[in-house]
Amino acid sequence: MLTMLMGEATEDQEHSGLVREALERMSGAGAGIIDIEIPGLDSILSGSSMIAHEFKWDLIDYLAGTPGTPVGSLQDILGQGLYHVQLEETFRRSAATEQRNRVEYDRAVAKRAEAREAMLAIMDELALDAVVYPTIRRRAAQIGDRQRGSNCQLSATTGLPALSVPAGFTDAGLPTGVELLGRPLEDARLLALGFAFEQKVQPRRPPGRTPPLEGDRAPEPIEFVVASQGGGAIAHVFFTWDVSVSTLIYQLTVSGIPTAEMSGVALHQAQREREGGVIYRLSGPLRQSASGSLTLSAGERDALLAGDLYLRVYTEADPTGGPRAILRLP
Repeated sequence: MLTMLMGEATEDQEHSGLVREALERMSGAGAGIIDIEIPGLDSILSGSSMIAHEFKWDLIDYLAGTPGTPVGSLQDILGQGLYHVQLEETFRRSAATEQRNRVEYDRAVAKRAEAREAMLAIMDELALDAVVYPTIRRRAAQIGDRQRGSNCQLSATTGLPALSVPAGFTDAGLPTGVELLGRPLEDARLLALGFAFEQKVQPRRPPGRTPPLEGDRAPEPIEFVVASQGGGAIAHVFFTWDVSVSTLIYQLTVSGIPTAEMSGVALHQAQREREGGVIYRLSGPLRQSASGSLTLSAGERDALLAGDLYLRVYTEADPTGGPRAILRLP
């Protein structure tokens, strides 16, 4: 196990623990697992990326050879706004390069060769079949967010083959993986190792929000109503639970008090032996009606099924909230 890629930050510990558990299962299946360190590898990898040096020019060449394209360069793409905002910083950094080859590019090429030699040297010295580490050190990002903690650079920089296999699931139900880095042209060996691990451990499972089919169709959405009260106000919430996409759609109306006295209606999740905090605010101050949809996490979905989600009404007369109104599926 390559310890430097396990991560030391607090945000890395969840995946680090899952990967260590996966390695214990590998060990139980007969693999020999050892911790390894490669002095100076982090310094070698720093500045070894080629993307910033090559992307702008390679894209120009590609577009020039593709008839009918509406743009001819990365600068055209930026100028016309034809990019996702999450990529703007990276694109503008690449567009700022002024020439195809320069000292930094040559230095990156040299570092790549150095990194490859360092990895092969440790594998030869210790007779390793593969080097293992987390595929990403942190929880998988939501679509549109930037992924932090990626370890994909090692394979790309060294040119050595790598294979990612499932390692387990976070408390939120998100998958994590362990990556195996092998020797040149030994892709088949990596596939054999990954296959053996998966057959022994069976780490895959269907997404928690994917229900069994009813006949040959997805389950029909479930409709139910919850009434909650507090400080003289009565909130009626009509819910539609779409189990196929783990989405809770709601329409809320409040009666019994003037609009000016309403503070809000919130959805809480019960916690063991203590009051549960707010996970979603369904409506805010001065509102007597609201609607929307909530995509529940794996933990929140489990809480709904277990009867651990509840509503509270907040008013001027009852600012700490009225009694719990449990969400109970029919």
